[in-house]
Amino acid sequence: MISKYLPKKVLIIDDDEELLETMIDNLASSSYCFTTSLDWLEGLDLALKNKFSLIIVDVNLPHKVGHDIVKVLRLKNISTPIIVITGRMREQNELFTYENHANLFHEKPINYKLLAAQMLLLTKDEFFVESLDVGNIRLDYEKKTLIIDNNEMNLSNREFDLMYVLASDPKKVFNRREILNRIGADWREVEEKTVDNIVYRIRKLLRQDGENDIIETIYGDGFKFKNSNY
Repeated sequence: MISKYLPKKVLIIDDDEELLETMIDNLASSSYCFTTSLDWLEGLDLALKNKFSLIIVDVNLPHKVGHDIVKVLRLKNISTPIIVITGRMREQNELFTYENHANLFHEKPINYKLLAAQMLLLTKDEFFVESLDVGNIRLDYEKKTLIIDNNEMNLSNREFDLMYVLASDPKKVFNRREILNRIGADWREVEEKTVDNIVYRIRKLLRQDGENDIIETIYGDGFKFKNSNY
């Protein structure tokens, strides 16, 4: 079952797409919501315009060194915890990490147990929520209900967890694998069509209660929260 704490938003900036997928697969849990960027400029823009609980940045990026991103963020008074990762020139890069006021250094190849511990250390402040509100929609954690205006609908644990994932970051498109990881189902053991079945049941419940669909299918990508009132 999904955690009753708000998920921590983590930005990972690395130009290795295969490594990004591996990192998310190894670090995925209901505690984290990942945003990734393959490009240093896009990653820097995301870090400046959005509030993240943690930023993980690779040193060796095309056209820009990861340390420069850290330096810009600190000059802009962005205090978000930062982990710098690299597989080259360990001593020099570790020194630059702390000189530029990043929080921790992690040497490649990535030790995922160690990295998970570092992430937990830097994001240990959690915020308990009894309900999650997006526009005119409320998700009540204790009662496992979906409330639209004054219409309250009971959801199963899996239905509630899926809605909670989508509503926790309503503008983000979640792929099926990410949804399964976030609701505590190992994508390697559970078929991805399980997500489609849960979405079907939620939509059926909404129709029965005379409500509009609040889940948008992004074909080829996954699902996102659909509500014109947030």
